Amino acid sequence: MYLRPLLFLLWLGLTSLSSLIAQDTRCGTMDYLHQQELADPDLPQRMAAIERFTQEYQQSQAGRDNDVTVITIPVVVHVVYNTAVENISEAQVISQIDILNEDFRRLNADTTASSQWAQAADFQMEFCLAKIDPDGFPTNGITRTPTNVSSFNTNNGVKFDAQGGKDAWPSDTYLNIWVCDLGNGLLGYAQFPGGNPATDGVVINYQYFGRVGTASPPFHLGRTATHEVGHWLNLRHIWGDGGCGVDDGVADTPLSDGPNYGCNPGHVSCGSVDMVENYMDYGDDICLTAFTAGQRERSMALFAPGGARESILSANVCCPATSCPRLGSLDLSSPDDSTILLSWAAVDSQPSYQIRYRPLGDSLWTEGLSTTNTSFTLDELRICTTYEIQVATACQADTNTYCATYQMRTRGCCEPPAQTQLLASAATIAQINWRSVYGAHAYEVRYRLLTDTTWNYFSTADTTLILLDLETCAGYAFQVKSLCDTLTQDYSPETIFYTKGCESCTDLTYCTPTGSGNLMWIDKIQIGGLNWTSGTDLGYGDRGNFSTPLYLDSLQQLVLRRGGSFSAPHSWAIWLDINRDGVFHDSTERIYDSGEVSGDSLMGQLFLPDSLPSGRTRLRIGAQITAFSGGNTLTACGTVVQGEYEDYCVDLRYICKAPASMTVAYDSLNASYEVAWAGYAFSNDYLLQYREENDTVWTEVPLVDTAYSIPAADLQPCARYLFGVRSQCFPEQSIFTTTDTVLTRCTTSLDPLLAREINLYPNPTQGTWTVKAPLDISAVVVYDLMGRQVFSQRGNRSELIIQSGRLPAGMYLVEIHTDRGRTLKRLQYAGQ
Repeated sequence: MYLRPLLFLLWLGLTSLSSLIAQDTRCGTMDYLHQQELADPDLPQRMAAIERFTQEYQQSQAGRDNDVTVITIPVVVHVVYNTAVENISEAQVISQIDILNEDFRRLNADTTASSQWAQAADFQMEFCLAKIDPDGFPTNGITRTPTNVSSFNTNNGVKFDAQGGKDAWPSDTYLNIWVCDLGNGLLGYAQFPGGNPATDGVVINYQYFGRVGTASPPFHLGRTATHEVGHWLNLRHIWGDGGCGVDDGVADTPLSDGPNYGCNPGHVSCGSVDMVENYMDYGDDICLTAFTAGQRERSMALFAPGGARESILSANVCCPATSCPRLGSLDLSSPDDSTILLSWAAVDSQPSYQIRYRPLGDSLWTEGLSTTNTSFTLDELRICTTYEIQVATACQADTNTYCATYQMRTRGCCEPPAQTQLLASAATIAQINWRSVYGAHAYEVRYRLLTDTTWNYFSTADTTLILLDLETCAGYAFQVKSLCDTLTQDYSPETIFYTKGCESCTDLTYCTPTGSGNLMWIDKIQIGGLNWTSGTDLGYGDRGNFSTPLYLDSLQQLVLRRGGSFSAPHSWAIWLDINRDGVFHDSTERIYDSGEVSGDSLMGQLFLPDSLPSGRTRLRIGAQITAFSGGNTLTACGTVVQGEYEDYCVDLRYICKAPASMTVAYDSLNASYEVAWAGYAFSNDYLLQYREENDTVWTEVPLVDTAYSIPAADLQPCARYLFGVRSQCFPEQSIFTTTDTVLTRCTTSLDPLLAREINLYPNPTQGTWTVKAPLDISAVVVYDLMGRQVFSQRGNRSELIIQSGRLPAGMYLVEIHTDRGRTLKRLQYAGQ
């Protein structure tokens, strides 16, 4: 998801409204941020500057599909303990570093499959315990501090010696992680970039750190640290700490209306499936399995030149101290399919540098490369291949051992475009765009309604496309695929957008009811075409930004399902703003009331009469546990102690019924076939179609009227035709009303002399008979003595074998058509 930058910057000043600590204590970062803002009035401006830099960096990456190296973050873990059990082991610390490397490199065994979330990505970031402390002495990267403080909270006491904690190591060189007892069940919290350097870092409860020792289910797999380090890297909660209209600043994470707890894959909100597997959600550790490419890109802005955490790349504290100075950070880039450029800052008194590299996964290094410069070019490399690269200084006294390993991938991978997004939309038009991809000569775009499974396809050489003739107030998904001469990858993840034109659903201001969504919530609602499974909305869910059709003059299937573990009698109510005044009138617009019911699901039917005005309006549904209601019935704008409300936009439509009583008659005066039918009152227009019986292609005629004249000359003579007509009730249509097969008139003149030259035998006959002529026969038509056509057969040769079927015994007239004319013969049919 990716809203406009202004909206996201405004969000930075609204964090006090977004804290979820009272709801769930998994993460205290937003609560901590609010404390920082109160204590440091300049913090919002610094964070806003970092946000602007981040957005500029994201824009600058257009077309640079792989110019990101794997970077390494030095870590120091400060263990602050009051009891022996809180003094966690070195093995437990190492297990957490291992988890960070697995999760951020997408090497975790439970990683999300690309088939499920195509945007799941390697974050291209690794972590190491520091080998050198701030004074230049060797270290194992772990400090241990006993304390008299029984538990800490988000007031930063754990970060200062004077408050019973441990002072931070310089935050421009180390990622500080404090491990201690956090009170009130808090799992952890982090500091976003831009805060006080003396408090910069991450704090984790000792019970949820690593995967051995004190690690406790359901947060026993180290994902709390993964989540909080994500905040340290400037990532927001995936739901943006707000509803569907609030964003997390990342293009490829789907919009969500709130956090997901436990493990709830497939949960739907904001018109799309939530990415509950994302590390920045609130699920149990076993459910969190992936970052996205967009989240990686957002964080990498911190390490770009001028970025808020750029200096940590030059820390050079992950390798043991030696007598020979080590290289600082290494800058890598790939300008084409087969080249990687290396550059670095000069190291004092070093005459030369040693270089070696290998494809990722290979065991053998290409070695023996050296230079006296501070740059080097690796060429003749494989296309779309990741390489490991090491550079070491060479002292006169000895040769420095290799330590830091960097990774870079050559170009030419033809990846799906990044940052697919909606630029603008109207009622029936939308403009979408995406980033250019190196090596792509064109892009294939496909889009569909969220309620449909059929895609519409376009190809373009541009990175923007205008979609026309869209449905108003509808949800759409689109994807983009790069087309290259070398490789072709899959489509980008789906990007969801909504067209405008929702009328009273969004143009009016409705009251906002409140609930808890704690013990009971609305889990599923189905009324005809409205079919939504949402999970808890924490008391109120607003889904009025796209519409679902409901049909008038029709029984609608009704399914209501409660969520929550507290099973008790409860009640349901549904309101519909019939007069579109922005108010749900309980006396006249309460269209359903269940009374007190039990069980998880309620099924029934709902009838909406055709006296209701068609068009879009809001529907509200409410549910509550009656034991907590105090005897009060549900009201549209009320407050329920235990229950929930949800709003939807519904498009009231008349069922598109097929036309009735279709006829086709020949008009001899005008030499035409007159087609007519009984119209349907709510049809915008009609579609007439006709074809010969043995043909496969229909002639289609769009019409406003309920009659149409077809010149006889436009149809084949003596031919069997099929006719059909349907109602067009935009955006839907009815089934076709059809006629029996119609035989067109045979228009050639009668030639009595032709009868002498044509033989019909055997005559009388009991079934099969033959017509033979000196020229090709075009048609044979059989009439009874009342003049009714009973059989016909087309032909294009001089001899036709006729199987007339089970005709009643009797005398028949046989009309035989040729290019010279037509003639009549009698046939005595004895029956079968």
